Amino acid sequence: MKTTILIILTIVCGETHGAVREWTGGGGNGRWSTAANWVPAVVPVNGDEVVVKDEVAGSGPFTTDNDLSGLEVAGMTVGGSVTVTGREITLTGKLTKSGGGEVVLPAIRLGGSGGREMMVLGNLRLGGLVMNGRDVVVDLEDGRLTVERPEGTGTVSLRSE
Repeated sequence: MKTTILIILTIVCGETHGAVREWTGGGGNGRWSTAANWVPAVVPVNGDEVVVKDEVAGSGPFTTDNDLSGLEVAGMTVGGSVTVTGREITLTGKLTKSGGGEVVLPAIRLGGSGGREMMVLGNLRLGGLVMNGRDVVVDLEDGRLTVERPEGTGTVSLRSE
């Protein structure tokens, strides 16, 4: 009698992080759904970290359009003078606003578990902030945070130097 042994291999991984997607605007149309606008030339997917700065694009102040539905980013770094229009972005990690100028973002929905941190150097304007019961600590250094249409419950704590 032959006995067949079935071995099931289960690989348990720790927390994984997506790739870093850096905006270049090389696709020429300003849309987040165009791979040529990113380095590497891949459209951001859930779990990625997104970097959008005016010095990256090399053109000074500019506007991009987040036309990706349901995008959930593990982190976001924005800098200089940038306007991101379009769809809501779910943030499961840290939001960093660096450099001078003003960054304007569409609505940010806080996702994942635990609190969130925002580091703001310069001016950051959010088209909305959906708290989802999350707490946010904002490090405000030499700038201003403006939130239009806040929703939900949660606590916003400010740290200023």
